[in-house]
Amino acid sequence: MVKKKTSKKTKKLKLVEKKKTLSEKLNIQDETLYFTIGALLLFVSIFLFAGAFGYSGKVGNFVYDKLFYAVGVGYYLFPALFTILALTFFMSIKKTFTKVKIFASFLFLVSGLGLIELIFQNGGYLGKFVAKIKDFFDKPMSVTFFVILILISLVLLIDKIPKLPSIFKRKEKEIPYTESLSEQEEAKLQKSVPIEIKVNTSQAQKENTDDKKTETEEQEKPKKEKKPFFVTSLSEKKNQEKTLSEKAKNTIYNNKIVLPPLSLLSKDSGKPNAGDVKQNAYLIKQTLASFGIGVEIEGVSVGPTVARYSLKPKAGVKVSKIAALSDDLALALAAKSIIIQTPIPGQSLVGIEIPNRNKITVGAGSLFSSPEFKNSKFALPLAIGKDISGQTTIIGLEKTPHMLVAGATGAGKSVTVHAILNSLLYTHGPDFLKFILVDPKRVEMTLYDGIPHLLTPVITDAKKAILALRWAVNEMERRYEILQEHKLRDIASYHQNVVKKAKEKHKEGEDLPENMPYIVIVIDELSDIMQQFPKELESGIVSIAQKARAVGIHLILSTQRPSVNVVTGLIKANVPTRLALQTSSAIDSKTILDMAGAEKLLGQGDMLYMTGSMPKPVRVQSSFISEDEVKKVVRFIKKAYKNVLEDDINLEGENRDKHAQELVSASSSAIDFESQEDEMDLDPLYADAKAEVIASQKASTSYLQRKFGIGYARAAKLIDILEEKGVVGPQNGSKPREVLVEKEQ
Repeated sequence: MVKKKTSKKTKKLKLVEKKKTLSEKLNIQDETLYFTIGALLLFVSIFLFAGAFGYSGKVGNFVYDKLFYAVGVGYYLFPALFTILALTFFMSIKKTFTKVKIFASFLFLVSGLGLIELIFQNGGYLGKFVAKIKDFFDKPMSVTFFVILILISLVLLIDKIPKLPSIFKRKEKEIPYTESLSEQEEAKLQKSVPIEIKVNTSQAQKENTDDKKTETEEQEKPKKEKKPFFVTSLSEKKNQEKTLSEKAKNTIYNNKIVLPPLSLLSKDSGKPNAGDVKQNAYLIKQTLASFGIGVEIEGVSVGPTVARYSLKPKAGVKVSKIAALSDDLALALAAKSIIIQTPIPGQSLVGIEIPNRNKITVGAGSLFSSPEFKNSKFALPLAIGKDISGQTTIIGLEKTPHMLVAGATGAGKSVTVHAILNSLLYTHGPDFLKFILVDPKRVEMTLYDGIPHLLTPVITDAKKAILALRWAVNEMERRYEILQEHKLRDIASYHQNVVKKAKEKHKEGEDLPENMPYIVIVIDELSDIMQQFPKELESGIVSIAQKARAVGIHLILSTQRPSVNVVTGLIKANVPTRLALQTSSAIDSKTILDMAGAEKLLGQGDMLYMTGSMPKPVRVQSSFISEDEVKKVVRFIKKAYKNVLEDDINLEGENRDKHAQELVSASSSAIDFESQEDEMDLDPLYADAKAEVIASQKASTSYLQRKFGIGYARAAKLIDILEEKGVVGPQNGSKPREVLVEKEQ
């Protein structure tokens, strides 16, 4: 018997999930359908009301005559009823024609006609028929009965109980959990699921406030209690033409900076729609119950891409059992894929993330205009997107301090990198921030060519990319020498104690200390360079990642091929912050995050990000910035810093004075690749071999073989190079080669 009941209930669940709503059949949004139905109902109400005064034409007069003959003064109940129904569709109440709503409408009309007939004796034939109830009760009791019925019908129509005094309130009775439930118990259980629905509540509340109210006044307001089944929708904030120049971080230089206006970027488009959240919550609870797992729905948070249903397992339930049922839950909910968090970080709840029916596009303009970004205290703030609660997610690159962005082709990796770069361009001028952009694909980073933030034109050649990394290592060592000279520990202390104080005490004619800007190295496709120079690339990345944080040099690496050959163990160990977009397999996800999950993402900027201090990754929807928007920002920056481009940036590496040889300073920013070209053709062991030969005053092929553990061919080549460079003399029969460079004393 138990098996039969379970199979019937499973069959019922399948029928529920296959049933499509009218909006799905018409392929339109629910809000559009609800507004259309509400407008039609309001029109019918106006039509009937105007017909009573002869303003609805022949049709209106005909309808009025027939209805007035049948119901008398009760005719005016019809426009009142249609007005109430219209309001229920305009407001966030019950927006479907359920059997309960049809019954409530009928009850409203019948009880209204009976009340009119009892009081005014003008309820028409139907009113007289209904008023016969006074034959069984006296008139006062009949009037009371009809009034109560009208109140009940109104409550059923709007599906909302008016507030009652606390003495009438009682705690909701908890229904005991059983493996199989009757249909009546199922109905009770469905109604008893308390859900708190939050659709980007924090952001929406901030956007809906009046522009005249200050943030201090908003913080002093008491928080409202959360009500069950109350949905707040997103609203677009008024377009503000203010820039972020007032809050720029490079004020320590006291230089006038010009930052792009927010009007160049688009805001969020559309509103998230999670579908019938109550039905989904009920299906989750019932599906888990069919497997013997009892849970309570604690709340639902609707974000830009997914809705997270928070569950509280009952005592004795292992969360691993819930995690193992992801495929079964996806089947019951008809979802493309779901991700189960066990538990939600910082909460004693299990989270089930279900894709929204309609997702929104997070605009970069919305992120850059958010208070979280404008008031950020990070030196290099990155607005990477919005989380499930709709909050703008900000991370500081100087704290990170290096980042890996990886995902399958078409997952939104390049757009995410563009959003990260523009986060920096919207907060800093070229005196405070410099870029080295590497783009072997020649299609993404080349959009930024010519901006004053670049130390060199966008690099598209793999050999020059390795040279740029070598230059960065040399620059790192040079900066450490400067910090050591001033007895400072990092670049922030240098800016505060050296640059700022020197600027305050500066007198005309005196030299100022070097600004020492932050340097961000962006490599858009790691795999292309790794195929040609795997050892050199890995060595350069590891050298910078291990030591360059304190001197303000940071890496942002990107790849669409997150395999172990590209994202090696050494790179992963030294790049703690990782952004994983949708991957093609769980293996690629484990390569990026050391755990599966990224393969279940939805693409188009849906990602998991994790820093070294986070126990689990967090799901974020990256912002979208179009190619046209990037071009507008670049065009604005070029125009704003036109003179700087002409006077300060040396893109050709022609100036060879002492200041230019330091490779980066306030007045010279070019990287000289020509001086490093010859070294690229040398064996990587050349420098070590040269040092060893000079130190030992011995030069032979067998000696280098033993010393460095290499083969004969490589050792012989090193000897030939040393001979060409004038370090050792030519071969002289059986005698050892002469070392021409004397050992340093």
